[in-house]
Amino acid sequence: MNSIQSAWEDYRKYVIAPDAGPEQLKVCRDTFYAGAVSVVSIQHYISNPGISETAAIGILSGIQLELEAFIVEKNKDSEASP
Repeated sequence: MNSIQSAWEDYRKYVIAPDAGPEQLKVCRDTFYAGAVSVVSIQHYISNPGISETAAIGILSGIQLELEAFIVEKNKDSEASP
């Protein structure tokens, strides 16, 4: 995977239901790309010369914790669903 497009294609193939309609695909794609924009924005921010390495590591560590918490939440949601 070397592009957002190829990551999107994998996401669509493995995550989105094959029978998803055009509107659902549009919303999912827009959301997927918005997430990619967020990641690139964070990368630009932490690569700013005014941001220390320690601060950048702290930002990335916080993001990692946030993502781990999200995964735990989604797993709990999955377990609670019939």
